[in-house]
Amino acid sequence: MRAPWSQTESLTFRVGRQELAYGSSRLISAREAPNVRLSFDGVKAILQVGDWRVDAFAVKPVRTKTGVFDDDPDRHQSFWGLYAVTPISLLPGGYVDLYYLGLDRRDAHFDQGTADEQRNSVGTRLWGRKEGWDYNLEFVYQFGGFGSGDIRAWTAASELGFTFANAPLKPRLGFKANMTSGDDIGMAI
Repeated sequence: MRAPWSQTESLTFRVGRQELAYGSSRLISAREAPNVRLSFDGVKAILQVGDWRVDAFAVKPVRTKTGVFDDDPDRHQSFWGLYAVTPISLLPGGYVDLYYLGLDRRDAHFDQGTADEQRNSVGTRLWGRKEGWDYNLEFVYQFGGFGSGDIRAWTAASELGFTFANAPLKPRLGFKANMTSGDDIGMAI
């Protein structure tokens, strides 16, 4: 089974301003801020080997300013990662995504206060579509630190659906369930 984007073996580099969107866009997307899409300045490498696609990137989020052509990278944030996708024969019409994401923010603001944050995320996503059925299951574990506190968190997300392809307007019936941990960093009573 070949991935729908699969080509011959290749290596591509992209440098400059770009949008990033991976997986179901739960953690990385080109989500719209008020009237403006999220973009990044940096470098990205795309490796295609057989059915595997592996992206590696190191970027800085772009700050949107009110003037014309004056947006610049946020020098207080760095974002990097590896994201790999390949078909998986164990699941009907299925694929697996494997990823690592790193985020470093100086003077990050949360309810607990302002401090430096370093957050690492490792995750996997199982997804696919076959004969009207579609599924998307994602599991992420985060670790790192905020100021003197430790970050330890996880999430599990699922979406299952069926599309009635022969019905008028092709309706889709879906079910979504998500679980997310929390932590007690800096909580005060």
